[in-house]
Amino acid sequence: MKRNVIVTVRGKQSDMENAEPIEVISVGKYLEKDGVRYVSYEEVDEDGNITKNRFKIRYNSMDMIKDGVVKTLMSFEEGKQEFALYETPFGRMEMKIETKELKIYESPQSLSVKLLYGLTVNSTLPIDCELDIEVCEQCN
Repeated sequence: MKRNVIVTVRGKQSDMENAEPIEVISVGKYLEKDGVRYVSYEEVDEDGNITKNRFKIRYNSMDMIKDGVVKTLMSFEEGKQEFALYETPFGRMEMKIETKELKIYESPQSLSVKLLYGLTVNSTLPIDCELDIEVCEQCN
């Protein structure tokens, strides 16, 4: 059964000179089926465009799917490299993702994911990225 939840996503991309933190808090849906947790929520940009976001979380891996103005399917599994396309209104970018750490914490009231990964876009120098996801029915 799908449950209404609050989804908080905090991310940071940093290189040698810059750190760009983001935070999104949204109402979303949570479903667990056959040991896989599904989290979905919508994000609205400054122009009013909607992107549907979904996380498919297994015990040792996670997929992040974006569908809207931005489209991508990014897969994360600790110690592995994956490739993805990131489509925007300005063009398509090829990405290499190297998952350094993926930790999943679960309690009856919440689900938390801590993700550290390296991101290379169109053969540029790698960027270190952090993503923290918290899903709860009633967050404190």
